[in-house]
Amino acid sequence: MQHGCVAVQVGNARGGLTIAAREGVPKEQIILGEILEPLGTHLSLQGGPGGEFIYSDPGYTALIDSAVAVGGRAIGVPLNSRLENDLPAITAKVSQRSRAVFLVNPHNPTGIAGDTGQLKAFARTVSRQALVIVDEAYLEFADQFTQRTLADLVRGGGNVMVFRTFAKVFGLAGLDIGYGLVPKPIAKALNAQGLNNPHLFNRLAVVAASAAAWVNHRRLNNSRTCRRQICAPPP
Repeated sequence: MQHGCVAVQVGNARGGLTIAAREGVPKEQIILGEILEPLGTHLSLQGGPGGEFIYSDPGYTALIDSAVAVGGRAIGVPLNSRLENDLPAITAKVSQRSRAVFLVNPHNPTGIAGDTGQLKAFARTVSRQALVIVDEAYLEFADQFTQRTLADLVRGGGNVMVFRTFAKVFGLAGLDIGYGLVPKPIAKALNAQGLNNPHLFNRLAVVAASAAAWVNHRRLNNSRTCRRQICAPPP
């Protein structure tokens, strides 16, 4: 048991610092864990019941479901005709009651990634009224990942949060652990609630994620190449 506790502590410190360095943000803005559900709870409770959470429907609703369970209101916006996040329609739903806009890019379940320029312009505009949360769980499979991620908006101090997971491109399915790049005020609040406590995590997941955090871009490119080969149509 003692050895396990040491592994968790070392894994968290090493992994958190490595992730911060990779992402180019201060360590304090990295929140480790599968944080979407507790984040939905936190945002919904903050300010009392009735806060609105806007998302694309159909879509991945872990954060939305958690928000609704404690008094939030879900506002689903249908995908457009190309099965993409309908950014103009989502923008039209944003109001003073909006707590957060939650997008998945590439979208789940359609797998379609939005236009990077349009998505960043949308996030810059809408984040002035509500927190914009982008789940990029599958974006690391995409070409030109560093140009397409919205992490630069977090680095720039925007009211934008990006979520990633080790379960997809790093192949840690069954050892669920991810992390968020979080605006400083929200990161401070989540840290105060203990969400970054390594003892909340599966110990094997922490060790595996700590190792995965050191994987270089060359190996990630190999993963993307394998994905293209698997998904390529037969000759």
